[in-house]
Amino acid sequence: ELSMRLMDIAPRDLSHIATALSSVGFTDERFFASLARSAVARSDRFLPEEIMALTAAFERAGFVHTALLEAMARSLRSHISEVTPKDLLRGLRALS
Repeated sequence: ELSMRLMDIAPRDLSHIATALSSVGFTDERFFASLARSAVARSDRFLPEEIMALTAAFERAGFVHTALLEAMARSLRSHISEVTPKDLLRGLRALS
């Protein structure tokens, strides 16, 4: 049920939720896995900065989700002309 509810949340809000929860030390693996599946399923709707914020929250929480990183790479590649050099560098660091 959680995965279905997460599908209804706007991409920017998903990023904010993940950032807030990881910043206070919330690291429930099942929740973050559901969050990642929801984000990957509609990653084409995320702006590059939104999906980068989401991957940063995962890193802060101590999780790695390969499909989420792949979605971020696709987003960076498809929006390369719109991404600032600083954001591109942050994205590349997350992928390394």
